[in-house]
Amino acid sequence: MGKKKKDVMELRCYEISQNEDALTVSGDSPGGGQEGPGLHFHNLMEIGVCRGGTGELISDEERIPYQPAMISIIPCNFPHAVIGSAQDGTGSWEYLYLDPAQFAAGMHAGDGMSDGGISDRINRRAMFVHEWEYRNLSLLVKMIDEEMRTKRPHYNESVYGLLPALVAESLRAQE
Repeated sequence: MGKKKKDVMELRCYEISQNEDALTVSGDSPGGGQEGPGLHFHNLMEIGVCRGGTGELISDEERIPYQPAMISIIPCNFPHAVIGSAQDGTGSWEYLYLDPAQFAAGMHAGDGMSDGGISDRINRRAMFVHEWEYRNLSLLVKMIDEEMRTKRPHYNESVYGLLPALVAESLRAQE
C-alpha cells in the first residue's frame, strides 16, 4: 500500500516596501478546473478584483463561484484558493495587499482610544461580493490600485489617506 499524500498549505509572504502602505499584484488563477497549488494563505490582507474569467473561490470548505466584477476580501492567515474554470482556463485578477492592523491603529491615533477591536473584526472572515453591491468599497479599491500602479506625484499620501476608508468600508460590508 502506498502512503496517503498529505495536503500541503502554502504560505505566500508578501512584503510592502518601506516607503509604501500597500502592494499591488496582478495574477491568474490556475485553469482547467484543477486546483493547481491548492489552499494557501498570506501574511497580509488580500483584496482581489476579478477582471475576467470564471471559476471558484474556495474558503473554509466552501466553494463560491466567481465572475468578473467580483471582489474578494481575504483576512491575514486565512486559507483559500482561486481556481479557474475548465472553459475559461484562467481568471484574471488584480490584488491589493495591506496590513489592516497598521491602519486600524491609525484610525484612533491621538484620541486616546484603542482601535476598538477593528483588527479582530476585519480579520474574522473572508468576503466575496459583487462590485455593484458595495460601490464605495469597489471605488476605493480601484482608486488605490490606480495610485499604486501609476505612481503619480504624491501617490503615497493619497494611498495613506484612502486605506483607512477602505478598512472602514470593509467593516461595513461585513456587518
